[in-house]
Amino acid sequence: MHTINDRKMINQAKSLLVEADSDIFHGIHHAKGVVTTAKEILKYYPQADKRVVIIAAWWHDVGRKDVQEGHEQHSADLVSAELAKLNYDKVFIDKVADAIKFHGLSMHPTTIEGQIIRDADKLKYISIPRWKRVLKSPEYKSDVAHSKHALLNFRDKVFRLDSSMLELDISKQIYDYQFPKFEYYINKIAKF
Repeated sequence: MHTINDRKMINQAKSLLVEADSDIFHGIHHAKGVVTTAKEILKYYPQADKRVVIIAAWWHDVGRKDVQEGHEQHSADLVSAELAKLNYDKVFIDKVADAIKFHGLSMHPTTIEGQIIRDADKLKYISIPRWKRVLKSPEYKSDVAHSKHALLNFRDKVFRLDSSMLELDISKQIYDYQFPKFEYYINKIAKF
């Protein structure tokens, strides 16, 4: 059950993400996808703190508006400051921050909440709706050659990944189910 302050935190993250929505890969649409996937994963891990996961999912990329490299720590610092302003207790603040600051690809979260956030974020790499949105974006259409090059580089990066990059068993199952569809889609559009 979310508190009034939880809803304030979520709404604030949404506002910040809308302001920074020029990032077609990490804006509000991506955050919504991470939240949805995190909720799906949460069904299999009832021991995880749902409030921590949902707030962390909304805030995990908020720091990208300021920095790209190290955005994980910056996002954790931003959410910690905002949670403190609303008088959340330190244990809760630390759990949210920890869930966010270890969501990078080469990182390994130390909590179940962090593992859920990281896995939900990485599963969005192979999200067909995400790529459809990217391909329809004005940024993509304004520089098709550059965007196609970026897409192919991203495709090659994703194709080097597999379910072993994920922390949780259910995440690996989701990946193994979704990847063949994504592979077919991305190869089809890469030929345009």
